[in-house]
Amino acid sequence: MIPPVHRRRFLKGLASLALGWTSSAAHADSYYLNLGRIARDANILFGSALGGAYFNDGSYASLFAEAQLLVGEWQFKLASLRPTRETYDFYNADRLVAVGQSLNKPVKAHCLFWQDANPAWLSGLSTIELRRVFDEHIEMVVPRYAGRVYAWDVVNEPFWPADGQEGGFGKGPWYQAFGQDWPLRAFKRVSTLDRTAKFALNEAQCDNNVVGLGATIRPALLRLVDTLQQAGANIHAVGLESHLDMGQAYDDGIFGEFVAQLARRRVEVWISELDVRDFSLPDDPGARDAAIAARVGAFLGQALASRALTQVVTWGLSDKYSWLDSLWTQLYGNTVRQPRPLPFD
Repeated sequence: MIPPVHRRRFLKGLASLALGWTSSAAHADSYYLNLGRIARDANILFGSALGGAYFNDGSYASLFAEAQLLVGEWQFKLASLRPTRETYDFYNADRLVAVGQSLNKPVKAHCLFWQDANPAWLSGLSTIELRRVFDEHIEMVVPRYAGRVYAWDVVNEPFWPADGQEGGFGKGPWYQAFGQDWPLRAFKRVSTLDRTAKFALNEAQCDNNVVGLGATIRPALLRLVDTLQQAGANIHAVGLESHLDMGQAYDDGIFGEFVAQLARRRVEVWISELDVRDFSLPDDPGARDAAIAARVGAFLGQALASRALTQVVTWGLSDKYSWLDSLWTQLYGNTVRQPRPLPFD
């Protein structure tokens, strides 16, 4: 039986071990260990998604002292930036960039294009109109933030095998507009407008072995990286979301080999949206924390075996503002139990 341990100490101690920090055990148990410092000592950039709660909750905002990197949660998505076809709204994206500048922390813009999270007005446009919107969006948004953002998730989640499209691609407006070439078009055009940012391809499900998901998406993603590189596109990194689910079976060795395959393609590997869905675990918070910590430790242990892994980003810092809290309420209603997917409760 694992003795009761303060959750922050437990997970910080785990992080210090997983990230290769090797100081004394007493120091590892210190309440004030900083995740960003631990990561930096291991040549890893640690960051977190930053949403609206940052501006409304001072206690939550203070946690971002832990993060070296700030990631847009929704501020750069097309639905946020372009509420109508005729207008852009840069307020929230500008505010996030300003926070990064004030804290002297780099900002990653997530994301330029996704098949989801698009404004309602986009549906029903013709293929020609979609192509025009696609190109206009790049030309309007990317130069505005050139030199102000550290990186772009240029393409987010291009694959969804259940849609039955050739190559495992998912259906959506950009697939409708350009077919399988839509990621290449995005990377090619972005690189002409920003000479300083890193450009990433971000994808989900690669950590699991679910037939039709991870086992199918991993080889499809490798093929896309090959296609982009052979076409001369600037792709600097591949982000692997890693929304781990305690109800699924994992083989971390398979994931570690996948990271190694990406490393051989000379791209950085980013764990880009790390959290843990604990819905299948017992109610007891201590038992859940221990199981979650063990899962993350095993997962990061494999990923960190590759020097290609240069970035670990959690999708938020506190359980209070996790998207999984909303999902739990949606599925099970308002109960005393709350998910515990993130480093802080």
